Formats: sequence, C-alpha cells, structure tokens
Amino acid sequence: MTDVKVSIVIACYNEEHYIGQCLDSLTTQTLRDIEIIVVNDGSTDASMNVIQQCAIKDRRITAVQGQHHGAAQARNFGMRYAHGKYISFFDADDYAAPDCYQIMYDSAEKNESDICVVGSQSLDNETGEIQTLHYTMKKEYLPSSNPFSSKEIPASIFLAFNGWAWDKLFLFSFLQKENIEFQDLRSTNDMLFVDKSLLCADSIYVLDTVLITHRINKRNSISATRDLSWDCFYKALLALKNVLDERKCIDEIYLSYAMWATEFIHWQLSTYHGNAFIKAYNLLHDGGLDQLDFLKVHKERFDQAHKPWYDYCAYIHQNDLGSYLDELWMKAADQNKALADKNRENSVLTTRLHEANIQIDSLHATCEDMKSRLSDARAQFKTAQNERDLANNKVKELQTANTELKNEKYKAQITINELTSHISDMKNSLHWKIGDAALFVPTVIHEKLKRK
Repeated sequence: MTDVKVSIVIACYNEEHYIGQCLDSLTTQTLRDIEIIVVNDGSTDASMNVIQQCAIKDRRITAVQGQHHGAAQARNFGMRYAHGKYISFFDADDYAAPDCYQIMYDSAEKNESDICVVGSQSLDNETGEIQTLHYTMKKEYLPSSNPFSSKEIPASIFLAFNGWAWDKLFLFSFLQKENIEFQDLRSTNDMLFVDKSLLCADSIYVLDTVLITHRINKRNSISATRDLSWDCFYKALLALKNVLDERKCIDEIYLSYAMWATEFIHWQLSTYHGNAFIKAYNLLHDGGLDQLDFLKVHKERFDQAHKPWYDYCAYIHQNDLGSYLDELWMKAADQNKALADKNRENSVLTTRLHEANIQIDSLHATCEDMKSRLSDARAQFKTAQNERDLANNKVKELQTANTELKNEKYKAQITINELTSHISDMKNSLHWKIGDAALFVPTVIHEKLKRK
C-alpha cells in the first residue's frame, strides 16, 4: 500500500454511539488515498461490530483487535499498520469536515512540513452547543512566518498549541526518525508526543480553518475522570523535561517549558477533588517540583499571564499541605465573616427594599388613581372640545347668515333709495302738472264767461 497518502489511526474504547459517525466522516473525505486503522482497545460494548460493519463497506478501514491497555498503547500499536506518507491520530467520538485531510495533505506537501495544525470546534455532548476552539492555536505566541520551527519561537513553542494530537497531521518518517511515540499513561498521554514533535520539527504549518469537531462534556470520558489518574500530568511534564535535558536545549526552550509547566499544574490541580488533590499537592511539595526543576527560571522572565501561576507553584514548593489547608481555613473563616457581614448588610438592604416596595406600591396606586382622573379629565376635555367645535360651527353659521343679511339689507337700501328717488321725481312732476292745471282752468272759465 505504497500509494497511501494519509494513515488515520483511531483508538476506540466503548464508543459504539459515536464511532459510526466518526468513520462516516473519514470514508467520505475528498482525499481518497487514505487508510483508516481502528484499534478496538478491548471495548465491552458493540464498538467492534460497528467497526467491522464499516470495514465491510469500505476496504480502506482496517479493524484491529487490541487489549484494554489504554489509548497510548492502542495508538502506538496502530502505527505498526500504517503505510501513509503522513499520519493522523483521530479520536473515535470526533468527526472531520469532508475536505479536512485533502487540505491538510496539500498544505503539508506544499510547505514540506513535518507537522500541519488546523482549527477545530467543540461539540457539547449534553447541550449540542458548538463553539470554535480558539485556544488550540494561541496567535499571540505564533511567529509572523508560516511555516516555522521552534527555533523561531523557542520561548513559546509549548504555549502556542494544545498538547493533543487529533488536530495535527504528522510526517510519518519524521516521527520514526525522532522515535516519537505516545507515553503509556491513562491520561495526558499525548502531551509528550505533541510537545516533542513541536520541539524537533523543522517545519510547522498552521492553518486557522475549522476542519475538525471535537466532542466534549462526555460522562465517563478520560478527560472527565482525571482524578483516577492524578499523577499522569506530573509524569508527562517530567518526561518532557528529560527530553529537554537529553537534547541540551537552550534557555529559551526551558523558559517555554517552565511557563507551560506552571500553567498546566495550576489547571490540573484546579480540576482535582479530595484525595486526588491531596496526593498531587504532596507529590509536588515533597520533591516533585524539584524534579521538574522549572522554578529555577527567574520569575521576571515569565510573561505577565504566567507570573501568577509561577507564584502558585512557588507557594506549593514552600508550604506543605497542612500549611496550605490552614491558610485555606483562615481564608474560609475570613470569607465566612465577610459573608456574615454581607448577609447583615443584605438583611438591612432587604428591609429597605421592602419599605421601598411598599412606597412604590403606594406610588403605583396613586399613579393609577391619577391616571384614572387624567383619563376622566381627558374625556371631559374631549367633550368640551366637541361642544366648542359645535359652538364655533354655529358662530360661523350665524356669521354667514349675518353677512347674507347685511347683503340683503344693502340691496334693500339700494332699492329703497331708488324708489325714494323715483317717488321724488314723480312728486316733482305732479307738482308741475297741478300748477299748469291751476293756471289752465281759470283761463278756460274766464273765456267761457266772456262769451256769454
């Protein structure tokens, strides 16, 4: 199988509900020249049946039966079956975008990279919420060049990426040359694998494109039960420190290791409970931190984000668990006192709030009454407005009638004046006619008397 471009190794333990979706996302990849090696790590459910059924449908799937020795041994065992130029280690409950491996392969080939890292997102198994995992590639620690090597960012090479393998593609011959394998631990077994790869790689290519979906918040997962393997983080850090010593790395590499160690220890202990925390604290205080040997790096060299974690580890180094618990007890007592004081303040505030609520209720009732009155006043005002409008309309009608009356009166006056003038003319005419008659009648009578 010399034509295989990418070998994908999957360690599967009791993933019958998810392995089918995982394999479906891989067999439908646009890059066809792949092989999928599934190591069934002693599953007690139907995982192997699902794997075999998928293998029947796609001959590129190789089902390997293993004992339940953990994911690290299963992955190392799966590498023995790999034939690809590149190799990837995928989680059985995750799934990939259809063009994931085509993009990763093309990017690695084009840039002649030993490692190709891509973006990812999380899928909450309980809520179904999907979020981009921005912290898997911390851009503030990456160089401007791409691809690059640890020589370009020696003081941040272990800070730039998360120490898991599933979002990375590795040149297989590079892993074989550097003798890089997974550390045989129940948890944190991929940290040494990834960090040693980052340290040794001549070319690391980063592609900030989300191509893989990582399932989180699963009950009974290894990451959710780290208390059962409380010292694995320490063994992983110690192994990484030994690698640095063997390779005689420069001080900047040790600085990156020191900052990563303080961050990782703080995070691990913050997730532990009960006996797991006690055991881990005692391990670190009773010589563990001396073995890890990162506190010799001066705090002033740490970046601002990691200085508080340096103080956290320095405190563990200097104070045994009893002192730590005593301080916690004192802090708890102070917090309880502060809480009691706060409760008293809250009680006073609650009383004041109750009184304020009574006043508010009273004001609310007053406001409601005022609103009712205002509503009545608005109704009355509206009625008055209507009556005023009616009166205004009546006034307008009267004004119009008055104007018309004045016009009629004016016309009548003209007529009267005309009649008066005419009567006057008639009177004058009559007077003249009567006068003529008065002069004419006596004259006629006189003439008649003369004839007689």
